Amino acid sequence: MSHKSVWAIVGVPLAALAVLFLLGGDLDRAKYDRLEIGMTSKEVQEIIDPPGGGKYERMRRAHFKPEPLVNATLTLNDRMVLIIRDGRLVEKRWTGKD
Repeated sequence: MSHKSVWAIVGVPLAALAVLFLLGGDLDRAKYDRLEIGMTSKEVQEIIDPPGGGKYERMRRAHFKPEPLVNATLTLNDRMVLIIRDGRLVEKRWTGKD
């Protein structure tokens, strides 16, 4: 196996994951900025886990329908904390790097 084929098999996917990891904070921050105090838990869920419309999206949503959150404290990607009480977002904190 040549060095070029090893790079294609291992290096390219690793490089793509590294880019996603580095951009992940920006994507999380954009989602965080869209969240507003008083939103329903359904609105919050649509922002943090939007429908993707991919090949398996319909099947995933059919089998894994999330229950509306009534009372929860969510920590997402070690970057944000969301507190939901009585089905509404009452507090949000950004804990990631700015």
